[in-house]
Amino acid sequence: MTDGPAQWEAAEFNHASLGDPRRVRRLTQMGAALAARPAGRVTRAFDESAAREGAYRLIESAGFSWTAIADAIHVAAARRASSWNRVIVPIDGVAFTMVHQGEGFGPIANKWHGGGAHAMTALALTPDG
Repeated sequence: MTDGPAQWEAAEFNHASLGDPRRVRRLTQMGAALAARPAGRVTRAFDESAAREGAYRLIESAGFSWTAIADAIHVAAARRASSWNRVIVPIDGVAFTMVHQGEGFGPIANKWHGGGAHAMTALALTPDG
């Protein structure tokens, strides 16, 4: 494990493929800020207007890719896990249907259940927790 938010964000995000090193720099800054002060909204996470504006610009830019960020996080987790002989990965999943049939929700299992979403959570744990 790393010593603090700045070290954590560097290990997590410095290798993200966002097409421009400035985007990666912004992402790592955002990661450190969010690790130090988690919040559900950009307006709550970033007090300073310049940091808030930078976060919005990254998120709204054409070069922003949540899949590239997820890939970077997955690679970082695999790197950390590779130093252990054994890693335990408990997995939990949930599926839920939506009454509102809005865009972005698809069928779960079969069309009889209507549209919804399926979420999976997996944690990589060392044998000592």
